[in-house]
Amino acid sequence: AWEATERADTRCWSILPDRIQVLRFELPAGEHQLNLSAQLRGNRAGKPSSISVNVLDGKTTFLLSVLPEDRIVGKILTKTYQ
Repeated sequence: AWEATERADTRCWSILPDRIQVLRFELPAGEHQLNLSAQLRGNRAGKPSSISVNVLDGKTTFLLSVLPEDRIVGKILTKTYQ
């Protein structure tokens, strides 16, 4: 009887994004100024956000940005790994 009444708890699933997009590109070591912006149907949407990134030789640097619709929300995060 207990198993028949069980249901999956899906409350936290509703806050997950409907899609995640990833872009990978290589830059030479050094300081770079990047301008990130949302795109809507292939056209730039909203105003771009600028971030300075120091790329270290032999290391991998990740940037994380949240774009719920047509703009970047919050701060762009960076992290460098070996």
